[in-house]
Amino acid sequence: MKKRTSKMQPGISAQRGYAMLAIIAVLGVAATTVVVTSLSATAVHNEQNRRTSSALALAKQALIANAASSSTRPGSLPCPDTDNDGLADPAAGACTNLIGRLPWQTLGLPDLRDSSGERLWYALSQQFSDTNAINSTTVGELNITGTLTAANTAAIVFAAGAPVNGQLRNAERLFTPSQYIESYTGPTTFVTSDAGSSYNDQLMVIMATDIFAVVDRRIAKEVQNSLQAYSAATTGRLPWYSTTCTAGVCPTVFPQPTPPALAVVWPETGTGYLPTDDATLNAALPAWFVANQWNSVVSYRVDSNCVAGISPCGAAFSGYSASGSGGALIGFTSGTANSGTKAVLSIAGVNPVTNYQMTALDAAVQ
Repeated sequence: MKKRTSKMQPGISAQRGYAMLAIIAVLGVAATTVVVTSLSATAVHNEQNRRTSSALALAKQALIANAASSSTRPGSLPCPDTDNDGLADPAAGACTNLIGRLPWQTLGLPDLRDSSGERLWYALSQQFSDTNAINSTTVGELNITGTLTAANTAAIVFAAGAPVNGQLRNAERLFTPSQYIESYTGPTTFVTSDAGSSYNDQLMVIMATDIFAVVDRRIAKEVQNSLQAYSAATTGRLPWYSTTCTAGVCPTVFPQPTPPALAVVWPETGTGYLPTDDATLNAALPAWFVANQWNSVVSYRVDSNCVAGISPCGAAFSGYSASGSGGALIGFTSGTANSGTKAVLSIAGVNPVTNYQMTALDAAVQ
């Protein structure tokens, strides 16, 4: 018997080939769709994080700028917004509440929101409110524990994100921190966790060092200007120093020391302070200077000839260097004073790098 040989018709073979190509194409499209969808989700997530991070960073910058530019209490921060109108409550004085929304209008900002559309939240340490004496030794009382830790912070800005873990955000709970901030456990304590289905807070911390890194430079310039005004009002003299400063009261050394034959820096040993009982000096300084006890944190060393009004005035500091003092000598190359320097100021406070109490910077008076 002969075997029958079956031959597939050309049309059927072609159809099966097209079908296979179609299947491959469909699979390819599906795979591409999965990849594109994944990439798109990642891009969206990254953009959301960027938007939230930018809002938090801008809020921090604005708060520090506000603290540095205060006309009544440099270093102070505005109260939180407690009625969601963008304004601090109250505008001045004791805060109604120490946690609420960021007062974006008070800070001159746009209506900052996180990627979920929520306005930013803001917690303030009582020590940095407008009713306290604030200087470069002031530290905050807000503490963060958990996956992120920070102690003695001045303020915290929060991006609450979308509701998680059963949070209810209706009109009745519009000002309830726990319905927005998962890390909130009390007015001064916050506990952070890993991001997930029950936690999505993002935080921006503002430390005292962040504030005084800017404020101290303003203080140095204010004192420089005031001592130059004092010199102009007293025919070239500068005030005597104080050797002690208790609770912001710094009495002048009396009787005044007799100027030596050669110009020297007074006090010759130890630390001197700007006196609080010199009427001419107080008239030259801003009113908030003594009120916020800056006298007790600004060290004052002066050429004794400049104090006595004899020549040469301004020779004792020739070659003086700020190296090792924790900062820079403002207005001079490489932190070295010249022979025209009459006095040097050192501002004590929280060092931005080590977080220890030490001199933050030096400023020379010409």
